[in-house]
Amino acid sequence: MNNAIVFVWTERTLAQNATLDIEQAQLEPGRACGAFARRSYGEELALCQRYYWRRNVASNYGAFGVAAIFSSTSATWVLPHPMRMRAAPICAIGNIEIYDGSVQSGAALSSQTHNTVDAACLTLSVAGLTTGRIGLVEAANNSGAYAEGSSDL
Repeated sequence: MNNAIVFVWTERTLAQNATLDIEQAQLEPGRACGAFARRSYGEELALCQRYYWRRNVASNYGAFGVAAIFSSTSATWVLPHPMRMRAAPICAIGNIEIYDGSVQSGAALSSQTHNTVDAACLTLSVAGLTTGRIGLVEAANNSGAYAEGSSDL
């Protein structure tokens, strides 16, 4: 189905700027109507989050997780999705850095590998970190830092 036409009719006269409230409407394929299905807020939220999620932090150095530092210019972060996605999502990050215990380095997403509906393995470009350490993935002194995943159609 590419289009849907909704037609509302009333036998009464309505004011031009009236409000029309619609409740318990659902679209179904085919010509037959089924019983009205009411889902909880949690169910609806979970179904929406299968397509997109975004995680923000509340403070300027809020933590997102840990990454393995494989070289002075590369770190790998396994980013679990908050729920099973409908398909392997495309991930993005913003205003994130890695702290290896002595150096903080801004991080940029360079690639995604082994991306599944449950988690993504992100390779981050960094500078000046110590090889072999574990680094804290955190907000880069910015409360607008984020990580997100989108498996939109």
